[in-house]
Amino acid sequence: MDKLGFTNRKPNDTLRNDKGQFAKGSSGFNGKHTEEAKKKMSKTWFKKGDVSWNKGKPGTMTGKKHTPETIKKMSEAQRRDKNHAWKGGTTKLRVRIWHSYKYRQWRSDIFTRDDFTCQLCDKHGGYLEVDHYPTRFIDIINNNNITTVEEAVKCEELWNINNGRTLCKECHINTETYGNKKKN
Repeated sequence: MDKLGFTNRKPNDTLRNDKGQFAKGSSGFNGKHTEEAKKKMSKTWFKKGDVSWNKGKPGTMTGKKHTPETIKKMSEAQRRDKNHAWKGGTTKLRVRIWHSYKYRQWRSDIFTRDDFTCQLCDKHGGYLEVDHYPTRFIDIINNNNITTVEEAVKCEELWNINNGRTLCKECHINTETYGNKKKN
């Protein structure tokens, strides 16, 4: 009898069970395993009865809950310059503006106004982007000497929906207002 509880294994992988019946499929499973085979599978596949590799080792938090005070202390211990990945708050201003509520609202207003349709190729839906047009985003930032997100939120020109349009990715890449390209 093999490890799955079958006898008379043939070279072409057809298997017969204890009663001489052919098993379904080439895996040997016919829906009925012997109790012995079930025990072997349980032990080898699921490691039933084995102790976890980290049971009782220091640092494991199995079943333990932190108090709110402890969570706050752990959070404070990893903030800003205390974190190993901290680089001095170097997130670019444009990225911080793009993540602001005001920018998301402006974007939503432009999409709604343009009916979620690219203004250059008339593609409706799909992945769409918003473009500051005719005045570029970076030009508004530079002309108004914006250095913080708070200054950007107060700048009316940046949030004017008449200075925005909906574009698909392909059309946006090919515009003069995309990325570092300058107007001619």
